[in-house]
Amino acid sequence: MATHTPVAPLRAANPITFAAADAIGDDFVNTGKELAVVEHTNPAGSPVTLTVTTTATVDTEAVADKIIVIGVGETHILGPWPQQWYNDANAKVQFAWSAVADMQLATIKPS
Repeated sequence: MATHTPVAPLRAANPITFAAADAIGDDFVNTGKELAVVEHTNPAGSPVTLTVTTTATVDTEAVADKIIVIGVGETHILGPWPQQWYNDANAKVQFAWSAVADMQLATIKPS
């Protein structure tokens, strides 16, 4: 699993640095403010399903994981991720991908 370090936005030139999606999954430390930018770089590929693991329970029943479909050639900004619903035991949000070819991820932590 690849761990990402969220970057802070600046009031200056600050290009987004993407990393390739990891076949085992991706995660990042979550304070409840972080955003994820997901990019599908192949306009001729196939849609990819991103599963965001939830850790919450309601009346002792697990809340279903968040499922997001990323269409071909699309870029999405996702989040923030409420800690009580998404953080694992290590205070991280976990992403799993149906496919990783042509998928990139960047994480941002607004101040």
